[in-house]
Amino acid sequence: MRTAPIVRRITTFAAVASMLALAAANVHVLGRRPYAELPRYLAGFDCCLIPFLASPLTAAVSPIKLYEYLAAGRPVVSTPLPSVLPFAREVLIAAGPRFLEAVEEAVAAAPNVDAAAARRRRARAHTWDDRVARVLEALTEAEAAPAGEEPVQAVR
Repeated sequence: MRTAPIVRRITTFAAVASMLALAAANVHVLGRRPYAELPRYLAGFDCCLIPFLASPLTAAVSPIKLYEYLAAGRPVVSTPLPSVLPFAREVLIAAGPRFLEAVEEAVAAAPNVDAAAARRRRARAHTWDDRVARVLEALTEAEAAPAGEEPVQAVR
């Protein structure tokens, strides 16, 4: 049986990450952790990464970890996903060799309480309650539309 390309990539990534961990004292591959413990780990991150490869799939993805990273106030570096671009004021967005430069920039920057507060504010505007409210609003508008005419509005 052939392994799907995404599984091969993940397996390869895990192997590379393990090799990097052997080479770098500050890189640790910890494996699965309970979700409730993640904020404690996140608090120790110098920089949070969203390193998605550009593809048709990632063009439509909205990484939930973006909101978790922002809520923690941590610096974030992401590849230019369409769903991340609106956060360009709070997130360093880069691709290719510039991605690593952006990581180095984020790690080297002095802690900035104002930037951390701005990231947290931005995350508060994207809670699950807020998302549900927007979906319900869109459904209410669709229900109120005249027969045969549906409002064309995307839920963000």
